[in-house]
Amino acid sequence: NTQQIILISNFAEEKLLIMAEYNKYTSTKAYAMEYGTFLGIGWIIVFALYICGLRTLNGLPLVLGMLTLVSLPAASIYLALRFKKQDACEEGISLRRAIFFSLMMHLYASLLTSIAALLYFQIMDNGAVINSMYNVINSPYAVSVYKQAGMEDVLEMGRSNLDALSQLSPLEIAFALFNQNIMVSIILSILTGFVAANKKYTK
Repeated sequence: NTQQIILISNFAEEKLLIMAEYNKYTSTKAYAMEYGTFLGIGWIIVFALYICGLRTLNGLPLVLGMLTLVSLPAASIYLALRFKKQDACEEGISLRRAIFFSLMMHLYASLLTSIAALLYFQIMDNGAVINSMYNVINSPYAVSVYKQAGMEDVLEMGRSNLDALSQLSPLEIAFALFNQNIMVSIILSILTGFVAANKKYTK
């Protein structure tokens, strides 16, 4: 009868909506993983430049790393807009989906960067970064600058922080880096999501 047809029709419509939402979720997650890999490579480059600068006490890698770091939020927005263009096309994407994509993308990037940091500190570092930082903070020039500025307490605090850092295992350092990246990623994801959701689609 008519009532049964309406019920069947409503049930089929609900199923189609559920399948459409599931397809959107899987598609968003797949794009987030792909673009998160590219973003993670950028973060790893920043990490490598920073480590190189600390180990060699050369300012150029640190400057290059800082410039790369500043450009990464723009890269996040570009990747989110690219996802919108490739997956959503003219329909656009909702703010919720844009933020979800950005969160997932930054999560994958953070995980990839933390794995790279773990491998570096586990295999390659052997305390080199901490020793370089000790050399900098204990250099005669640094000590004299702190003393002339009346900031001996800051100098001692820096030494204490290095002592605590030297006691961390590679896994603990990687986990701390992951937590730090996640906190920054939450802020970046909200910003990126707003831009991607409100940016008008153009071919």
